[in-house]
Amino acid sequence: MTDLDWESRARGIEAMVLRRLGERGQAAAAQALQVSESAISRLKDGQITTICRLIAFLGLKVVPEEYREVNPEVLAAFITIYKAAVKARGDSCEFLYAG
Repeated sequence: MTDLDWESRARGIEAMVLRRLGERGQAAAAQALQVSESAISRLKDGQITTICRLIAFLGLKVVPEEYREVNPEVLAAFITIYKAAVKARGDSCEFLYAG
């Protein structure tokens, strides 16, 4: 992974974290973490960038909790089966998956 790759990912992670913090609110975050709102504000204004850069550098991901992981091999198998079924019907499914 190049520096540009992980730094770009770090910016995306930071945007996601700040967006979610905005949605949930600093007061709620402070209460959940048992710290003051000013501690959350200081974290947001100074340390979030560094934490997100570290996460990206380590090759880790941050995803919303409602997302689910899909094994790439299992997904590829489902796509193969789907393509075969669509082909058997005489339809085209190339728009669905170019892989």
